[in-house]
Amino acid sequence: MTAPGRRRGWLRWLPLGPAGRGGARAVPGVAFYAVVALAFLRAPAWHGLSALDRFLTVLLAGLLYACAVAGGKARTTKLYQRFSRNAVAVVSLALLLAMVCGAVLAPLVAGADPSALTAPSLTRYAAPGVDHPLGTDRFGRDVWARLVYGGRASFGVCALSILLAVLFGTTLGALSGMAPARIDDALMRFVDGMLSFPRLLLLLAAVAFLPPGPVALALLIAGTGWMGIARIVRGEVRRLRGREFVEAAVAAGIGRGRIVVRHILPNAAGAVVVTATLSAGTVILLESSLSFLGLGIQPPAPSWGSMVFEGRDALATAWWVSAFPAVAITLAVVALNLVGDGIRDALDTRG
Repeated sequence: MTAPGRRRGWLRWLPLGPAGRGGARAVPGVAFYAVVALAFLRAPAWHGLSALDRFLTVLLAGLLYACAVAGGKARTTKLYQRFSRNAVAVVSLALLLAMVCGAVLAPLVAGADPSALTAPSLTRYAAPGVDHPLGTDRFGRDVWARLVYGGRASFGVCALSILLAVLFGTTLGALSGMAPARIDDALMRFVDGMLSFPRLLLLLAAVAFLPPGPVALALLIAGTGWMGIARIVRGEVRRLRGREFVEAAVAAGIGRGRIVVRHILPNAAGAVVVTATLSAGTVILLESSLSFLGLGIQPPAPSWGSMVFEGRDALATAWWVSAFPAVAITLAVVALNLVGDGIRDALDTRG
């Protein structure tokens, strides 16, 4: 017999059920289907997106789907309720979602081509107004359009690099935590050696070996950001592998790999999510710094860091060229840090 309200088979994975307490399931469910509908309605535009833009769109839809499916579960509902008590974190999450959705739906909200060159003599350094809400740059390009499309580069590089760092760091940390003492010590000494180098210095040294582009930049940032996650996962694995439920799984003859995947990593997921969220702000700063130095996203593609660089010579007369992307960087970094703090507090049941 199937319990009332439960769906059979694959239907239980569709976010169609009633909203959990506080709307924890309804909001991401509606958002998920809105993104899917836009993907179908904008099919020609989808084929014109770059690989990084497609990845960012799919990742956003996947996160909304995961939130919608998990929204009705008791544990997720309690986590949502604890998180919603933090008003600052909720406002930061709303701001962050608005910025990400604006970047994903840039063709709908930008209103102009970010690389289109108009008559520079007429629109060069035009002040914010009706035609150009945030003004124009020295080439007559609309700053609002470049700001929205620049968010694609920043959030896309951030999402891809965090995903790769989490995958690699979690794998290496789990292997180190379950390995014998000698292998564990060797792996952790390697991690300590990587952490001893300044991250920006490693990026500046490595950027010369890969062609410029957002994917290469994400690979470089991920290659220098997995160590902290590896140490955290390793510590969680070593802490949990002596628990009763793990010993019971070993006594039942379950292999080590399955024990790690099914029993240990789910209990360590909270620490990984908090670390990844708090690291995302640093990734935004790194991407913007490299783009500011001309080593990240290459012109004419817009990026927040390169936009700040382009307006540095006209701060006195055309402050909006650098000010608005600088504000976007600040808001994104602060919002990510506050959301990470909110998730950490929500997961800390001792408080």
